[in-house]
Amino acid sequence: MATLRIATCQFPVSADVHRNIAYVRRYTARAARAGAHAVHFPEAALSGYGGTDVKRWTGFDWDALRAGTEEVCAAARMHRLWVIVGGAHPLTGNHLPHNCLYVINADGAIVDRYDKRFL
Repeated sequence: MATLRIATCQFPVSADVHRNIAYVRRYTARAARAGAHAVHFPEAALSGYGGTDVKRWTGFDWDALRAGTEEVCAAARMHRLWVIVGGAHPLTGNHLPHNCLYVINADGAIVDRYDKRFL
């Protein structure tokens, strides 16, 4: 019988993308040391929560978020660990970004993305 060990992590998510990424990278390493196969983070863990942490998306540092997401992909690859992490995903035009969940495999590739929708 195979065992799947999943770590789930919570931290004080904020509008500071660099701070959020540092938490995700730190807990990814910690999960790997604990023998996890996958690590799960909350909604908006990378970007901060729209309307709460991020008051307006105008002027949001999307480049920092993209670079930070690449850092998380590199951490997944380095630790040979799947990472499931929430963030904001920009859309085209004048649309607000979606809250999304990225699924990153142990090779460091984003293999899927789930976009949250309002009902």
